Amino acid sequence: QKGVLFQFPSECSSYNVLDEAWRKVSHGGATNCDSSLSGWKRFADSIGGKMPEICPSTDFRCGTDAPGWLNGAHPTTVGQRANMTVCFKWTSRCCQWSTSIQVTNCALYFVYNLPNTPHCSLAYCGDA
Repeated sequence: QKGVLFQFPSECSSYNVLDEAWRKVSHGGATNCDSSLSGWKRFADSIGGKMPEICPSTDFRCGTDAPGWLNGAHPTTVGQRANMTVCFKWTSRCCQWSTSIQVTNCALYFVYNLPNTPHCSLAYCGDA
């Protein structure tokens, strides 16, 4: 209809930015842990702008022992919110631990409703 504006979901304008350089999937390991990180988050462009969709090639990435990655493709429709799974890689297992999240396509970026990680040291990674 003429004159109808698209209404983005509220989380597209109400989130916290994750911009720590150690979150890059290309960064080495450490013992950072997201056990007290929850709510809607956006990954800064400086750390890749989104979560990786493939299992990291090695452990000890993203400044943590068990790096978190999105097990599936990001939603493609603008405004779409999808229920998805984050896996945490440990040793040869790409999904040693997992947690359920929501991902929203906000046109130019994605936001993630991230729960606290199930253990330490697990952290959510950016795709850089």
